[in-house]
Amino acid sequence: MAPTALIVDDNTSLAYFSAWNIEHEIDGVNVFTAGSCAEARALAHENQPSVCIVDLKLPDGDGLEFIGELKKDFTEIAAILVTATPLSAGSVSGLFGLLVKPYDIEELIRLVQEALFRKHSANGQGTGDHHYPELELSEAQQDFHHVQNRLSGLLAGIRALRLELHAEANDPLQVVKIVDEYTERLTAMVKDAAETLKRKV
Repeated sequence: MAPTALIVDDNTSLAYFSAWNIEHEIDGVNVFTAGSCAEARALAHENQPSVCIVDLKLPDGDGLEFIGELKKDFTEIAAILVTATPLSAGSVSGLFGLLVKPYDIEELIRLVQEALFRKHSANGQGTGDHHYPELELSEAQQDFHHVQNRLSGLLAGIRALRLELHAEANDPLQVVKIVDEYTERLTAMVKDAAETLKRKV
């Protein structure tokens, strides 16, 4: 049975590009994406993922709490938390890894590779020994989180664009199609981040 990874993030562009990069860099891995805990719960029970990449802030729940739920049902799952917000000390115990937005997509790929192909401890712990002071999220921090979200998606999208262009370099029509598709999606992400920043100027 092919290994599977589950990405849970309501930023659909970031989830899409992250899944694309993982599938193109790690042979034989099937990646599923969900925009909410409810959707992810159904996908997890259907596909039994080996790795989950979960955003801290989800529309219908807390990412850490959802990871705890998944680990009860799938005791061997390796959990990677993605966050742009400060965390309380000790709250990240039991994670295989933690990424702070905007992160380098290669770092996500490396963590997923380690989780899938390297033996980790029986309780699924890996690099989750990070500690952060507990802070209250202000409105400015929430906007900052939103911009970080879009930047992470943009970085993943640029990398995916480069790989697709290299793969189709000998087919001019396909290159034009790829450029048009990516330009529309990536431009929308930049505009969205710019609008958020404009409100703070």
